Amino acid sequence: MPCYSDPEDYRNRETEALNDLLHFIDEVSVRHIPDFNETHPKFEDFKDKVKAIDEFTQRLCFILSKENPSKYTNKLQDWWKKHQEWDKQRIENEQKTSRIDSDPGNVSVPTDI
Repeated sequence: MPCYSDPEDYRNRETEALNDLLHFIDEVSVRHIPDFNETHPKFEDFKDKVKAIDEFTQRLCFILSKENPSKYTNKLQDWWKKHQEWDKQRIENEQKTSRIDSDPGNVSVPTDI
């Protein structure tokens, strides 16, 4: 399953999240130090903010998983640390759900027979 943004934190603040992610992508792609106080010039290009957040989260996760994030801004490093924690929790939850779904004793019996 691919990486997604944290639903409780970032989806509640999708405007800030998308803006930050766009700046992060610039930072890792063109080695540009972003001004996070400014709205990214491409921000308005995205109608479906949640979909864009997930897509950029996946892209950033892929890039940072292959690099040393210490060469980037503290804000990006903090985001990466939190993202890794969210990802770990997501994977654990998926594994728990998978075990429950594959348990043969976990069978629902219809009550309207």
